[in-house]
Amino acid sequence: MSLKILDIKQIVRAVHCIRPYSTHAASHAEKKLIYTSPNVGLVKLVKKFSLSTLGISAVATPTVMYFWQSPAVQAVEMNSSMFIGAVMASACSTGALSFLLSPYVNSIYLHVPRQQNNDNDNNNKKLPAISPNSTISIDTLDLFARRRTTTLQLKDLKPVASSSFMTWTVDKRVLEKQYALEQAKGIRPKINQHRFWLDQRNGMGDRDAMSSILRIVHEQGRQRMI
Repeated sequence: MSLKILDIKQIVRAVHCIRPYSTHAASHAEKKLIYTSPNVGLVKLVKKFSLSTLGISAVATPTVMYFWQSPAVQAVEMNSSMFIGAVMASACSTGALSFLLSPYVNSIYLHVPRQQNNDNDNNNKKLPAISPNSTISIDTLDLFARRRTTTLQLKDLKPVASSSFMTWTVDKRVLEKQYALEQAKGIRPKINQHRFWLDQRNGMGDRDAMSSILRIVHEQGRQRMI
């Protein structure tokens, strides 16, 4: 009986020792907003409108097909090919918009040590030096216009120079490594989007930080080409 009590006490002590450590490890850094796009609302509105039209078409299609022989439907003088073509056009347009707008960057957060912003409550303190090992979180929108966050290091990004709708892509080796970890250990992915479109003309935020990020990613792409 005394041995069981001793084992329970050891387990309780171990749990108390682990909790503070895990909390500290999770809170040793915080995210600092350095970029945001003023067109996020417009992009979200376009995606939702496209999804709503596709939803209406998907709901209306079985009903119209069921009453296809009714006088009201026949009075419209629309054949089945035209109707199916309209539904397919709606689906294709929604897919195309999702493909083009899913990389659109809503905001970028730089991960900085928490102690950098706690000294004398100085919110204007300069950010730490940005390097290829710096971690950022990029917010985009998924198919249903919901926020999708991707967290990675700058060295994981590659520039795209020959596209008007893409600025960065994630290195394939990084994606392969993430997939291997997901399959082997069931680790939740941090990279949920591998294409990014940055609105450099209308974006707002920390110009110095974004200039450093753009320069680092561009230099990495040039080094890979050499």
